[in-house]
Amino acid sequence: MAGKPASLKGSTPQDPGGGSFESRLRALYDRWEERREIGLLARSHDFASQFELLGRMHDWAAECSAAAARVYGVELPVALSPMPGTGENPAFTLSIGRGRITFSLVNRDRATAQSWFIAGQRVTTGNGVPSAVGPHRSDGSWSRSLVEELLLDLVAAFERRRARPIDLHNGPHDSRGTTGA
Repeated sequence: MAGKPASLKGSTPQDPGGGSFESRLRALYDRWEERREIGLLARSHDFASQFELLGRMHDWAAECSAAAARVYGVELPVALSPMPGTGENPAFTLSIGRGRITFSLVNRDRATAQSWFIAGQRVTTGNGVPSAVGPHRSDGSWSRSLVEELLLDLVAAFERRRARPIDLHNGPHDSRGTTGA
């Protein structure tokens, strides 16, 4: 009889996923606990709550940048600015390849009260043109998975750039044959 596929090694008939039921249950609980905490922070638009959310996002970006460094090594330039203080413009930037994303705490000063939110801007090419990024209006809250997806987009842009043919005289070319800096 052949052995189990590598993806099922360690699994049992009672635990086909390979981890104990308790560990899988703990992971599920932890994910939902984080979702609830982030949801509360995202719905509160006071400075302290949004600043705490920015700190969580910085932690996620740090985890992502460490993972990118483990997978790519020195092939992929990765840099994360430090978590800002509570000064005038709290923001941090994660650069991957030639792209970057900046998360900043912004005050939507309304006539009667301040309302804080986190804005994201992404630059994926060498031309430096930023585009706004963030949660969908229907959902309205940042999440670990959204931050990860945005950072994966930067890695994908890096890979697309590496895949372009190189003209030794004019540099890389896109699929239309035009040069790209």
